[in-house]
Amino acid sequence: MTDACKACAFFEAAEAKPAKTGLCHFNPPLPADDKRALWPTVSAEDWCARFEAEAG
Repeated sequence: MTDACKACAFFEAAEAKPAKTGLCHFNPPLPADDKRALWPTVSAEDWCARFEAEAG
């Protein structure tokens, strides 16, 4: 699928996560504990209705 997260402008590949996962930067980070928040982890093959192709 060409509209998968891996081709989205809001996707950031996660270096410390398992292969083929990343972080979605479309919405604000979600609270994780009292001191920090985390971006949602998604599969590179996932997709949603908010896909926006990377520039270039």
